[in-house]
Amino acid sequence: MLGLRSPSVALALLGACLGACFTDSGAPALPTGPSDADASMGPTTADPGSSTGTSTTGSTGEATTTTSTTTTTTTTTATSATSTGCVPLEWFFDIDKDGYGGQMSTEKCEAPGPDYYLDSRDCDDANPKINPDAIEVCDSVDNDCDGGIDEYPANAMQACDGCTAVPGLNSSYYLCIPERTWDEARTKCKTLLGDLISINDADENSFMVMTIKDMGLRWWIGLSDSASENQFVWVDNSPLDPEVAHWSLDEPDNVDNNNASPANCVTLHPLLNTWRDQSCMNAESFICEAPLSF
Repeated sequence: MLGLRSPSVALALLGACLGACFTDSGAPALPTGPSDADASMGPTTADPGSSTGTSTTGSTGEATTTTSTTTTTTTTTATSATSTGCVPLEWFFDIDKDGYGGQMSTEKCEAPGPDYYLDSRDCDDANPKINPDAIEVCDSVDNDCDGGIDEYPANAMQACDGCTAVPGLNSSYYLCIPERTWDEARTKCKTLLGDLISINDADENSFMVMTIKDMGLRWWIGLSDSASENQFVWVDNSPLDPEVAHWSLDEPDNVDNNNASPANCVTLHPLLNTWRDQSCMNAESFICEAPLSF
């Protein structure tokens, strides 16, 4: 065996051997798409916010392309009442400057100006004399925006359009002289925020008799059997209590000697303190009942 006494000679021979025995073929090319072994991956499309780089390696001089993708995610922050503390409200503009909003509105977190309010109760925003604080006057107009027309307070004791308001224990009553059919009387009572009177007990009947006894006449009350013959109910659909009824002799008989139509509606005769059924088409005075007001 040849002995290698010099270190430099040994290193030179080792380098020559390594260069002849091994060749560096470079790193294997990376695939540009998903592996066939992974069926869950679909084709990849680079999005507009991605960046792509290419590198070339190999001992044979052939180009091998490696693609890397970086995805940029954009986050949008929504503005909400929770994040800003702002809850928009509907503000109504007061055109006639009477302190009440009308129908014109806008949504803001705070009042847009001094003439905006959170209510729209002004039923005529072009007239400062018409609003919820106004006094109802006899002019065929809803002055106080409550849905009624010419409904005087019960303690006013003033007549308007032939109807006089009278205070009762639990209700306001309107004694209306102009004669109307039963249905027409109901329509008028509703403009006064009520309906034809429902007499619920003997005390209420006695009160009405005493109130109108000097006025004579016959007065429509809110009792009829139009829906079912001889089944009398009040306008609020409550049945007639037999203990309260004050029928005249032989009444009700479904007969009206002055009218051929069925006698399905009831009048009160204050001089006799009795009731009788007669044709709803007759024209009579009438008594309205509405919520108590002062």
